[in-house]
Amino acid sequence: MLIGGVNFSLHISAFLALGKRNIWRNYWKDPEFRFFLTMQIIFIGIVSLSLYGYGLVSDINEAVTKGALQLTSMSMTAGYTIFDIDNLPPFIGLLLVISAVIGGCGGSTTGGLKAIRTLILWKQIDRELHSLIHPNLVQPIRIGKNRLAPRMIESIWAFFIIFILVYWGCVFAVILCGMNTFDAMGAVFATLTNAGPGLGFIHESFIGVPESAKLVFSFAMICGRLEMFSLIVLFIPSYWKK
Repeated sequence: MLIGGVNFSLHISAFLALGKRNIWRNYWKDPEFRFFLTMQIIFIGIVSLSLYGYGLVSDINEAVTKGALQLTSMSMTAGYTIFDIDNLPPFIGLLLVISAVIGGCGGSTTGGLKAIRTLILWKQIDRELHSLIHPNLVQPIRIGKNRLAPRMIESIWAFFIIFILVYWGCVFAVILCGMNTFDAMGAVFATLTNAGPGLGFIHESFIGVPESAKLVFSFAMICGRLEMFSLIVLFIPSYWKK
């Protein structure tokens, strides 16, 4: 699952570098991969310790293996689950939800916002906080050695805002279809991120979902897989005029 969550261009460049240099260095020099792997290790560690602390597993080895599998499955939006997520302690459930929203690397098989966008948003927030302390500070946002253009940062914020709007729009539509608010939020989270397991009564199956709501979930899954812009642009009238 972790292999599928890494940018496939990194896999290709590593394959081409076989026998020429250390391929691990080829991965590690990529800022997104370092951020992605660091987040996975931190989240797996926290989830594993939480499982052990809450007494949901018998020993620390079981906590690590089950925690790693469940966390990786959620963050890589693979859909596998070994716990009833709806019955997990809220803290663990929140971590699983956050990991699914972040997802894997750009150019991978995962859903979610993607690690590169999350990293850039984090750098932008960090820069704004520093600007409050040092108003005259000029601090460009860089990924590795590359300085990001303001237009690129704006596009990532636009994607993030559209992601939030589509999420709440789908939640509202599902509520109109007859589902309660909590179940609607959990189901749209599962479909928009392509994570699979959701919260509420749909944590096991979507069989009991109203037929009209299934159309909304199908739309959410397509939006999540096509990364919003490719689908949303079809609803802009000027696109069809051209």
